[in-house]
Amino acid sequence: RTGDCMQDGRLYRSIVYATGISLNAFVKSVGWLQASDVPQLSMEARSTTPVSLVSDGHNLYAFFRNSRSEPGKEEPLYASVLTNKKWEVPFPVKDFVSSESPAVVAVPGQKAQFYLLFTRNKDIYFTTNKLQLKPLQPLMQRN
Repeated sequence: RTGDCMQDGRLYRSIVYATGISLNAFVKSVGWLQASDVPQLSMEARSTTPVSLVSDGHNLYAFFRNSRSEPGKEEPLYASVLTNKKWEVPFPVKDFVSSESPAVVAVPGQKAQFYLLFTRNKDIYFTTNKLQLKPLQPLMQRN
């Protein structure tokens, strides 16, 4: 249950453990830095499903379901941003709940704007906005 993303010359990897979300970073000519050497998400950040890490070219963001529930149960989506080598306290992505982990892609050249793909019930949703995302109609119905 890992998520990877490049930011400032480092490859970041999120790992979901029973106790919460941990991060490691890979630095060229150094190797993997232990979680204690990498800025960590706050104790409020927890999930049982994978974390989506994404960079908008300026900051690194983590998107996740902030719950210890197993996949399939609708839970709020949260985000946190890495600024000044510290993760901000996770904040809810307004009006969004998901049954699984979200897939997130940054809008090229746009700061803090993303494409978000997520499931709720058996519907798949897709939308964009500046972290204050509003649900759209289902993109497709899963059988």
